Amino acid sequence: MLKIAFIDHYDSFSFNLIEWLAEASQSISIEQVYYDDADALSKLKKFPIPSVISPGPKSPEDIPETISFIQDVWGKAPLLGVCLGHQALCYSRGFTIGHALDPHHGAVRPLSYLQDPIFKGCDELNVVTYNSLIVNTPEYCNDSEYKIIATDQSGQLQAIKFLGSKFPIYGLQFHPEAHLTKLGPVLARNWLKFLGQ
Repeated sequence: MLKIAFIDHYDSFSFNLIEWLAEASQSISIEQVYYDDADALSKLKKFPIPSVISPGPKSPEDIPETISFIQDVWGKAPLLGVCLGHQALCYSRGFTIGHALDPHHGAVRPLSYLQDPIFKGCDELNVVTYNSLIVNTPEYCNDSEYKIIATDQSGQLQAIKFLGSKFPIYGLQFHPEAHLTKLGPVLARNWLKFLGQ
């Protein structure tokens, strides 16, 4: 059975995300680790396993424990960041965080997206967002380090794939586990497929 760490920022969406992953596969076990549990994070840094970085009510600047964890395990295990987790992944690589141009909580938005294995089986992508902050799109894209794979109608970054690691590293600004993100189960199965490769 594959073990996955869920780095939790005490968020109300955490249970839904854990359930989203658990329903996608019966061959995984999920270890819930709170981001301020120094002992648990220290163990994960020494023995990295696939990790999901959760949403949360803070900004990346407020969670140095998570940023340190990401930097220490980068390239050593698959990572998936959702909302704040996505922002934390980007922030740890030098991206800046700003305010969303058109913040909505619980809004369904269509995304423009590139062909990528995580979107396999998606003919269209309508997703739910809950965020006031957003990762600022860099003026110049470094194609060797990352690829922006989805944006919203305002052109704001909604999904990113980091390159140069033998393990998959993805960030999703939107909430794939939300009921109104209709293709959420497809995204979960696609990400879990990476872990079995």
